[in-house]
Amino acid sequence: MMCIVDARDKFNPPIPFGYYGNCFAFPAAVTTAGEICEKPLEFAVELIKKARNEVSEEYIHSVADLMVTKGKPLFT
Repeated sequence: MMCIVDARDKFNPPIPFGYYGNCFAFPAAVTTAGEICEKPLEFAVELIKKARNEVSEEYIHSVADLMVTKGKPLFT
């Protein structure tokens, strides 16, 4: 599962309110269909929280570097 995370507050100093542009990431929570079916809903919620919390300034810079070297991915 991919979720959008607003990364403005992940920078030091934070990106100011009113900044014109986007600053977001698409972290992924990865598991198997079997685990999702077998385990309680809290398992999936914790996976999503973990993916969201992994977004940091370093993560955003890494994604930006990857997009420069590999090109912007196409989401269809």
